[in-house]
Amino acid sequence: YAYRMNTRMNPVAERFWRELRELEIVLS
Repeated sequence: YAYRMNTRMNPVAERFWRELRELEIVLS
């Protein structure tokens, strides 16, 4: 995804997106 390139420089965002992925898996 495109957001991945932006989060590469932002470790905090990386964690946020990882948690978001887990939530998507749980909800789906």
